[in-house]
Amino acid sequence: AVYSRRLEPASTLASTFTSAKAYTNVEEVLNIPNLDAVIMALPLDVQPSFIPMVLERGIHVLSEKPIAPTVQIGKQLLQHYQSILNTQNKPKHAVWSVAENYRYEPALTRASKSILVDDDIGTPFLFRLYVGSPFTPDNKYLNTQWRKESSWGDGGLFVDAFVHASALLRLILPISSSSTTARISAITSSHAKHIPGVDTMITNVIYDPIQLSGSISATYACTHMKCELEVIGTHGTLHLSRNVDKPGYHLKVDSVKEGKSSNSWEEDFGFGGIELEFLGFAAHCRQLENDCN
Repeated sequence: AVYSRRLEPASTLASTFTSAKAYTNVEEVLNIPNLDAVIMALPLDVQPSFIPMVLERGIHVLSEKPIAPTVQIGKQLLQHYQSILNTQNKPKHAVWSVAENYRYEPALTRASKSILVDDDIGTPFLFRLYVGSPFTPDNKYLNTQWRKESSWGDGGLFVDAFVHASALLRLILPISSSSTTARISAITSSHAKHIPGVDTMITNVIYDPIQLSGSISATYACTHMKCELEVIGTHGTLHLSRNVDKPGYHLKVDSVKEGKSSNSWEEDFGFGGIELEFLGFAAHCRQLENDCN
């Protein structure tokens, strides 16, 4: 089943599946017998009202990132979901996951394994992340109505697009522990008149108590795509970059132990996070394993 407020896009998408039907009435969709899960990709200004509606019926939800347009609305959604969990029988409760594909990208999960499992570079103590993602005036994602008339205030595209960069850092760096806290200072600015809110940010971060610090530079006002992460550890360096001449990423690890080069390697990876994200969500709904969120 495919739902949209307008029949034309719903019918177009439904035609790509076998025996799928298009709907413009959300209640009709939610009343379909034996409906297990919903993948939700709605404009951010309306999506938060749909999420509880589905979860309250015991139907699993994979909703588009970000979780909400503001921190306040995000907290309200989490509190409401927790109240739903408290009233539903476990382990049969409705699963809610926020879609973010970087957590599943093969290059990023391999980089995470290199640092957190294989100990290729020792203890990380310094990192540098640069994200340059051009949102030109004709960018199809920028020209959706809800982004042009954003409901998230001055945060601009960082509320939406920078979710990917945050997920990348959470996955690769040892910062997911509840005991880890961050001290952050940032400067934001605006350079592209066609982009609502700020479009450029320079940030310094210190994670305590693990003594890991780094810098983040990001802009959506640039003209060329570039994304790279460098992590320096006590006996090596990891460098991850997005390819510009083909889809995917390049990952390089240089490991030095006792003053000698050892276990240095590099590899190219294609994209694959979206497919793996859907499979992870489905497995979680079946209670086979937790997804990354």
